[in-house]
Amino acid sequence: MKNINHNSILLFAVLSFCSCFNSYDEVEIGDQIWMSKNLNVDKFRNGDPIPHAKNIEEWLEYGENKGPAWCYFNNDKSNSSIHGKLYNYYAVVDPRGLAPEGWRIPSYYDWSGLAHYYGGWDKAKHRITGENSKFKAYYSGRRVNVLGTEGFLEKGGAPSAAYWWVSPPTPDSRAAHVLLSNSFFRYDADRSVKAYYGNSVRCIR
Repeated sequence: MKNINHNSILLFAVLSFCSCFNSYDEVEIGDQIWMSKNLNVDKFRNGDPIPHAKNIEEWLEYGENKGPAWCYFNNDKSNSSIHGKLYNYYAVVDPRGLAPEGWRIPSYYDWSGLAHYYGGWDKAKHRITGENSKFKAYYSGRRVNVLGTEGFLEKGGAPSAAYWWVSPPTPDSRAAHVLLSNSFFRYDADRSVKAYYGNSVRCIR
């Protein structure tokens, strides 16, 4: 009977687990490689936990202190399987790294490249939406800071929209997102884009 190297078996199991844990579905669009779903992590790249805001009071507190935070849409975990988590902009720019190893938060130029591949922002809107598209964009909504309400808006129904954070530096040197709605797909960086709002994140290699 052959001797069994238990250390080798243990190492193989650990490596297999890590490979599975760190694997993400991806899709090639033109010369870009995107995640095929919105980001759904609760730890930074270095392993530190990202604070989970379980209610509007906690969400407001993290925002006021300019601290990173995430939440489920409607504080309902079942929304994360399709829509991922919502993150504030402070999580996006945290030096510990929101994007998993090997990935990054897309820049304005990455999003522009995606739109250009599909023939421009207007045409791209119809090509990235839904289960049958490569990108699989859903109207995942967002979270805004509204006193007296949990602040969740625009997931399904009408109006519907998806918001993805854009990594800095942006052309406007402020917090920016890409907005997909029933009517348009565009880059936004005006004063209505607040760093303490909760948006989706879609990563690129």
